[in-house]
Amino acid sequence: MVEYVREQGKKTPMIALTARDGIEDKIRGFDMGFTDYVIKPFNLRELKARIKTHLRNAGPTNGSSMVSTAGFEVNPANFETKVNGKKIELTKLEFRILHRLMMDNHAMVSLEDLITFAWGEDSTEINPPIRIHIANLRKKIGDTDYKIIRTIAGTGYIFNDPPEEQE
Repeated sequence: MVEYVREQGKKTPMIALTARDGIEDKIRGFDMGFTDYVIKPFNLRELKARIKTHLRNAGPTNGSSMVSTAGFEVNPANFETKVNGKKIELTKLEFRILHRLMMDNHAMVSLEDLITFAWGEDSTEINPPIRIHIANLRKKIGDTDYKIIRTIAGTGYIFNDPPEEQE
């Protein structure tokens, strides 16, 4: 999975959490593309600090790079969204949600991660109605059959490339 992400040109920080503690295991992990290597058991506070450091070093957390896939394009530089070349008007929260989901195309994004990305670090205090924003986003991008943004009940969401049009 790490190699696939790196082959796609993504520079997203990735941390290996593993019980393998040999030097060869660590070297293999870094060679595969992991940004960091943490051996189990680990201290949760240390892991959180490592994650924050990697995200800080990776650049702005608002995700400043354009993401595109299968007819969808989001550009954080101007908050512009296009579906099949047509500009779609989204609220800033809808835009951030779509952008975050597209950054991990075909992979589950946890509710916590999605909320933190869209609302910021203090999101736990506001209890955002994310289901409402997802529903509005689905309408705007034409996801009437819930195949583009798939819900993983109580866990998160997955963005999938839209199904090919049948001729």
